[in-house]
Amino acid sequence: MPGTASEHTVNKKEERLHRLHALYEEADAPCLYQRVADAIEEGIKQGVFRPGDALPTQRALATEIGVTTGTATHGYACHLYTPRSVKETGRRPPGLPRPVRPRLPGHGAARR
Repeated sequence: MPGTASEHTVNKKEERLHRLHALYEEADAPCLYQRVADAIEEGIKQGVFRPGDALPTQRALATEIGVTTGTATHGYACHLYTPRSVKETGRRPPGLPRPVRPRLPGHGAARR
């Protein structure tokens, strides 16, 4: 008996998550968050994720590969804020905050 559409969707999500984990293990970046970003990029190149596919949540990815949620989130941000991503979409990905600009000394402070 064939599974339901929701079971099929869950299986596809799990399969993508496992494939992303394998790509993470193959990545050779020195920083864990960069390995996450590289795995996402390689997953896109290899067709694990197609246009319109949702990436796994940071929490699911962190649990799968054994890093903190903060590391996974940092990896996602590194991937999403690359010039390639912004160039292709023409805008910043939704849901992520704007980059914080450092304040220069003397700007914005009350003058005496």
